[in-house]
Amino acid sequence: MNLSKLYSNIYLLAFKTQYDLCMSFVRVNEFFDNPDFKDRVFALDEFMDYWVKKNKTSCFEYPKRWEAFGLPIRNILKWNAEFGYKLSYNGIRDKESKIIEAIVKGIPINDLKNQYLIGIHREGKKRIQKRLMDHELAHALYFLDPIYRESCKSLVKKLSKKSFDHIKNSLMSVGYDGGDGTVINEAQAYLSTGITQNGHAFGKKYKGFEIVQKDFSKNFLFFKKRLKTN
Repeated sequence: MNLSKLYSNIYLLAFKTQYDLCMSFVRVNEFFDNPDFKDRVFALDEFMDYWVKKNKTSCFEYPKRWEAFGLPIRNILKWNAEFGYKLSYNGIRDKESKIIEAIVKGIPINDLKNQYLIGIHREGKKRIQKRLMDHELAHALYFLDPIYRESCKSLVKKLSKKSFDHIKNSLMSVGYDGGDGTVINEAQAYLSTGITQNGHAFGKKYKGFEIVQKDFSKNFLFFKKRLKTN
């Protein structure tokens, strides 16, 4: 695991394997993104049992499902405070504590409202790695830049109701919160940088997106070029 600074207020935590990435972020991510576990302290084995049952599989395949994560650093520290206090009898897992340690030791915590952490793995082709990075950068921009955020909301309004509902249902089918805020954020990230991530986001290519996808991509690239490296 290696921490580096990508842009002003955006940091990258890179793992050697997809397994290590996913097993490090699983409870942190689900605490915020999964409506069944949102803002709730839970043990890893509880989530594993839930995931296997919900996905109707015979084993826990979460590490195969996700390839990148992105969270505001203030959220990660909130998670640490919640789990560290309420699970004091059990403790935070070693993989999770290393994320917190990397943040505390490697990032000047001057303004928690404006810092974002991206987690990726180094397995796979460079082309896919670039797509994953851009996807998470789109989320980072959505959190950090109010002008980008409003531009994305305007573009989402161009989607037909059928297209928006298709995105919403696809996201909910893989465990996302179905609220409009989540749907808009995920829609802009996927439409700006690629329809699918690991083939599961919106299912097969959907013609309803083609009209606005170029606008999303152009918008993302414009704001990405404005990111500062210091």
